[in-house]
Amino acid sequence: ESMRKRPVVPVARNRQAVLSKESATSEYSPVDLFAPDKLEYNRRSVDYCRTFLSIIAGCATGVAGYSGLSGLACFFIVSILVSVAVIVRAGPHPQIYLQSIPGVVLGGLFTGLGSFILFWTMAFDIVHIYG
Repeated sequence: ESMRKRPVVPVARNRQAVLSKESATSEYSPVDLFAPDKLEYNRRSVDYCRTFLSIIAGCATGVAGYSGLSGLACFFIVSILVSVAVIVRAGPHPQIYLQSIPGVVLGGLFTGLGSFILFWTMAFDIVHIYG
């Protein structure tokens, strides 16, 4: 049951107010529009995906034998792909699910860097140095 797909949770309490252009002048305040617990849940979900894929990418990069800047470039490619996948998964109105698009792309850029480097060097050492 833990393997079930976890949904992206809408953070807006009033979806129409967020999507309409007149939400800034409506009777809703920003406190009424967003649920902080949902924002935090979505941020943690994105960080979890980014860290998990960084571990997988680190192992693949190490096994493939990349070293130096080419190996580091693999991390940035995977990080950008995760950001794009999250934005695409959020649908045509990502502002309903995510606080900000630049926050998703740039905020989590270095989230999985430590895990990536750890598994990259471990896989490289096991396959190419000790193997």
